[in-house]
This record gives sequence, structure tokens and C-alpha cells, in this order.
Amino acid sequence: MAPNMSHPMADAIAARLTQGALPAELQGFGPAEVAAAAAFVAGTTKLALTGDDAIGSVAIPFKFPYFGSNFSTLYLSTNGFASVTSLSSSYFANGTIPTTTAPNGGLMPFWDDLVVDSNAGIYTATTGTTGNRSFIVEWRNVRPYAQSSSSERIMRLTMRS
Repeated sequence: MAPNMSHPMADAIAARLTQGALPAELQGFGPAEVAAAAAFVAGTTKLALTGDDAIGSVAIPFKFPYFGSNFSTLYLSTNGFASVTSLSSSYFANGTIPTTTAPNGGLMPFWDDLVVDSNAGIYTATTGTTGNRSFIVEWRNVRPYAQSSSSERIMRLTMRS
């Protein structure tokens, strides 16, 4: 089902993380999110990652280059972000980035104090062919911790080989 993009919290971003995409005064901080026109591709595999302030990991189906290193594992938080470095906490309180404090190596499309309840899920999908693959992580119908019910909210992170 395609997202209802008229909902104020709904969003679908195809983010290609590339160095040099930032204005000159921000160069050196590393990759940046670049919005791209792309068809919405929903996640197809629901992960067993649910609840409040939970963390887990998933294999990336290709080597993902990030800040000069290649990564094959993505660490996920129910609080709407991913990291290429291991997480010791779900980091529900978002802060200013970049920072020297954790979480580091972050890809933070929907970072907030969120809950993945029985109406929600974190889904993944892989599309494309070798050398031109996309790995999608989708936080579907998650809700803010302070809100008692879910509504349609979709945030997608797309990583490309």
C-alpha cells in the first residue's frame, strides 16, 4: 500500500548518501541526505524488532561505503534511526549532530522517541542487481512515545551500492 503523503508526518525519502553533496561551508562533515525522485518501494520483510527503545541488527546485502569504510551490518533502533556502528542503547532523545558522543555512524531519517507497537513494524527490502542494488529500511506506522495510538507514518531509508 502506498503511503498517504497528505499526512503531515508521512514521508518517503530515497536518500543517496554521497560525499560532496553539502554546501562548501559544511564539507568535511561527511555524507549527506540527498532527496531523490524515486518510486516508493515498500519494505517486504518485517523484522522482529518491536516495542519501545529496542535495538537490533540486520545484514546489508552489499558493502556499504560510509566515511571511508565499508560496512555489512546495519544496527537499527525502534526510535527511527540506523547506525553502521554497534548500538549500546536505543537513544530515544535526539540531539545535535554531528557530535562526538553516541550514537555515531548514524543515518537518522526519523529520529525521535518512538514505539513500534502491534500496528507498526520495521521492514526491509532489497532491489536491483549486483553493482546497482538498493537496501531499504522502512519504519511503518510507528508512533511517538507520548501518543496512544498509531496512524499512518512511513519513513524510509534507502542505501545504494
